[in-house]
Amino acid sequence: MIQFRNKLTQRLKEFDWSLVRGSTLISIGTALARVLGLAFSLVLAAVFTSGEYGEVRYAIAVASIVSIITMPFGQHLISRFVSKYRSDATNLNSILTNSLFILPCLFLLTLLVTVPVLLALGKFNIGILAIFLGETLFYAYWGLTSGFLEPRRLTIAYLSSNIIQILLVFVLIKILNLHSTTLALLIYGLSYLLPLTVLMLWWPLPGKVGRQFIDRNIIKEMLHFSVPIWISHACYTFSITFDLLFLERLGNASQLGAYSLSKTLASIFIIVPSGISTLLMPKIAQTGKEKHGSLLLRMVIISLFVDGIILLIYTPLIQPLTLRFFGQGYWVPMSVSMILAVYMILYGFHGLISAVLVGRGTPQFESMSRIAELVVTGLGCLILIPNSGWIGAAIAMLAGKLAALIIYVIVARFGRTVTENKVGFLSLIENWTEPNKNH
Repeated sequence: MIQFRNKLTQRLKEFDWSLVRGSTLISIGTALARVLGLAFSLVLAAVFTSGEYGEVRYAIAVASIVSIITMPFGQHLISRFVSKYRSDATNLNSILTNSLFILPCLFLLTLLVTVPVLLALGKFNIGILAIFLGETLFYAYWGLTSGFLEPRRLTIAYLSSNIIQILLVFVLIKILNLHSTTLALLIYGLSYLLPLTVLMLWWPLPGKVGRQFIDRNIIKEMLHFSVPIWISHACYTFSITFDLLFLERLGNASQLGAYSLSKTLASIFIIVPSGISTLLMPKIAQTGKEKHGSLLLRMVIISLFVDGIILLIYTPLIQPLTLRFFGQGYWVPMSVSMILAVYMILYGFHGLISAVLVGRGTPQFESMSRIAELVVTGLGCLILIPNSGWIGAAIAMLAGKLAALIIYVIVARFGRTVTENKVGFLSLIENWTEPNKNH
């Protein structure tokens, strides 16, 4: 018993409590933002039919596809490079300057490609472009703040944008009765601009930007490193939106709206792992590889413990609360709600592993995982949704996420033949069970 207590005390001392505190702050902020996001959905549901609400969620899904290039560059690549060089002023200034040069180029290139495509498909909506702009700027700021390990700024930006969304929707759509799904999309996308502008002016981040810091070699390095991240994010984006795209194409608008809301409610399970992942990736980038496995395992334990508690509360309450606050038009079978809950729990678990892989400079393994998820999810949606509707959509999403995790298991098992540093659960378990190797 004494030996167990001493071992437990030693484990607690080894915890990176700064990461836990920062992750807790982001998780709390994310939780509040999710609540505000649900309030945003509640107001929309009060003024729109389930079919109109489905149109809004579909447009947001399309906007996320449009953002495939710019969003991951800001959220992941800027975060990693800033965290790597944040103590080196010269390299930091170069990273910031070259990032600021690359991102607008990517934004304009995307517009040149996607606007004609949307027009040709009959899906063009100015609200989609507004969301593209807002998400590009927000996730660039996300990358900067997580790279500097500054969760306070990110939390403020996240919460402020959600508060602005609710206020504008309530005043313009609910009170003034400006019944427009396009207006709802404009509010969703442009709500990021005010808080980000205020934060950058009144609470600026470290570093300088100047023409003298532009370096072609750094631009090439950043773009080269971006390729597997772009592949991963493209696969990720299509994987998480395939269900909505197929339901819109093969199902009906009201079913799409109800399923979309159920998926939004199930996202409560990714609050904690998302908060942890935000700081875990840059933390991994500046930590020795021998500590990566044990750090991941501890964060996984925290995440699964919290999600387990949430699941106990979620299961008996999800259907009655949905009917009470959103109405019969948003009802889905309990099987759909539970499948989506399990999917979101695995989503968070997968995100933690991905954060470690990207942070340690091996994003190609995440790319492999995302490709497997894309293929399985796409085939699942194509086969199941025409006959099974929303249940088929939920099953396809869960199957895709399981396929993604299976790839990580394969990498963990055979990682030694791919890279000299073992990746995944083998190194994780060894670092946990043999702590003396790391100290």
